[in-house]
Amino acid sequence: MYNHLGRIKSFFKDAEISVDLPIPITITSEIVTFKILGSAVLTRPETEKYYVNPEDDDFEEALNHSLKVRLDLLKDLLEKFGVKVPKFEPISIVNKNLKKVPVKHYGGFIEAFSGTVTLSGNPDILNFLYENGLGVRTGQGFGMLKVVKEWR
Repeated sequence: MYNHLGRIKSFFKDAEISVDLPIPITITSEIVTFKILGSAVLTRPETEKYYVNPEDDDFEEALNHSLKVRLDLLKDLLEKFGVKVPKFEPISIVNKNLKKVPVKHYGGFIEAFSGTVTLSGNPDILNFLYENGLGVRTGQGFGMLKVVKEWR
């Protein structure tokens, strides 16, 4: 995006263009509070009620299922390039301050959620989640996370 804006600078009439990228961090704690940047989406596999909302009883189960599927899919691919992928270990929700938000997506609506969530688990799994996003449709911009606090 930055390179594209640089090419069309004349469109912005002498505007200064700068991009501030956050400094990546490595999680070392077993408890972390994340802020969802934008919104995230969780789904159930092949059920009548497809989207999972924060108040649903199976929210944590759906979060762990999504995480396990992503780890399993990426494990073979990434390890071919020497990237170590952690073995799946379930994470647990310590606290969540999430709200449902309908998101317009390709002409329809998706049941998404936003806010903060505090998770407990293996730091390697929490790092994987931080780097790859929470939930599904992360390649479409959903589920991006920012570390708010690491609990020691």
